[in-house]
Amino acid sequence: MPTISVVIPVFNASQFLEETLISVFNQTYKDFEIIVVDDGSTDDTNVILSPYLDKISYIYQKNQGPAIARNTGIKATKGEWIAFLDSDDIWVSTKLEEHVNHIKDNPSINFLFSDAMLFDGKAILKTTMMNRTNSVQIGSLAEKLRGLKENDGTLLKCDLFDQLVRLNNPIITSSVVVRKHCLEEVKCFNEKMCQWSEDSELWIRLSRKQAMHYVNKSLLKYRYNPSGVSGTNNNRKYRYDFGDAMGLDLNYLIFPANYLQKTKKRIVKLYFNAIWGFFREKQYDYVIRACLRTLRYNLIQPKVVLYLLIAYIKNLLKRDSNCLKKLN
Repeated sequence: MPTISVVIPVFNASQFLEETLISVFNQTYKDFEIIVVDDGSTDDTNVILSPYLDKISYIYQKNQGPAIARNTGIKATKGEWIAFLDSDDIWVSTKLEEHVNHIKDNPSINFLFSDAMLFDGKAILKTTMMNRTNSVQIGSLAEKLRGLKENDGTLLKCDLFDQLVRLNNPIITSSVVVRKHCLEEVKCFNEKMCQWSEDSELWIRLSRKQAMHYVNKSLLKYRYNPSGVSGTNNNRKYRYDFGDAMGLDLNYLIFPANYLQKTKKRIVKLYFNAIWGFFREKQYDYVIRACLRTLRYNLIQPKVVLYLLIAYIKNLLKRDSNCLKKLN
């Protein structure tokens, strides 16, 4: 039985996948298994994986999104611990060893994540992705990092529920190592989530039950890929605003009473940001979806109602146009 199960969801990322796999094979800690879940790729992912089938467990499924792909991988694991790795990211060779050493020294740990470098496939763009500026928000992880030097390896115990609900998600999924039973207790990833922020939504639920430990060291190369599912920075922003709003939305009724009013305001704001972005990109189905969800929290939003009506009309016109083309 391996100690760690590495879960790698893949969807049309064949140009990066081999480099990602090699970074796992090159780990200095060797007691692991690799589960690759191919989420309906239409590129040559199967060709890239074929030389490694004796070293990995390969699962193919129809395209259902990252939440379901990761859950499929989790169900297939045998290890006590699960490490997530996206198919375009790269681990530093000592990543697993350093996490395991912390676990041995602190047996009560259930959840670990680390800092990361940002790179574009050729060069390191940032040596750290954690905010260490003076203008940090009270109660955030960044506030705790202000007194630490980059890459000093410090282990911090964090209560991140407040930050995840009020501010943002500081956890990069490819840096996470978590006990499998902790994921199972909260029923893993929420399969109702869209393809954005499904990880943030899970961390919200986990953080209510578990302390999270942060390793102040960049043990991951996080790939900046404008052609990926999240697109450019502008596209990424409004799509993740929608995902973050939905994650808060789905958990709103289980939040402590003192969080409800502020969370409601944040949900409304995030949905509105997403509505504007989707409307600009002519993704009217998502505009309608976001409008309907935010109006449940506040009906008096004239701009949202206007966006909803316009998006609905444009969708009708688009369908009528498509019907005419078929008739012709």
